[in-house]
Amino acid sequence: MRSESLKGIFLLLIGICLLGVGVYFVREQLEFISNSVETAGIVEEVSTHRSKGTTRYLPIVGYTVGGESYRVNGKLPVVHLMTTK
Repeated sequence: MRSESLKGIFLLLIGICLLGVGVYFVREQLEFISNSVETAGIVEEVSTHRSKGTTRYLPIVGYTVGGESYRVNGKLPVVHLMTTK
């Protein structure tokens, strides 16, 4: 019986810790959004990556904020077209 209550307390503490981590990440995300500037970008290039018979196409996006120009490599595939065997 005692081990059952210890398990319950342990699981409760884990749940409280996970809730705290979730609250932390939500606050970080809200702070990021409140400090962000919305802008439009243009896909300037598409890089090709081949691995294990799959081809992924990733965008390279250019945009301008406050007179400064930036280029970023996309992390998500734009198009997943071909798989070869």
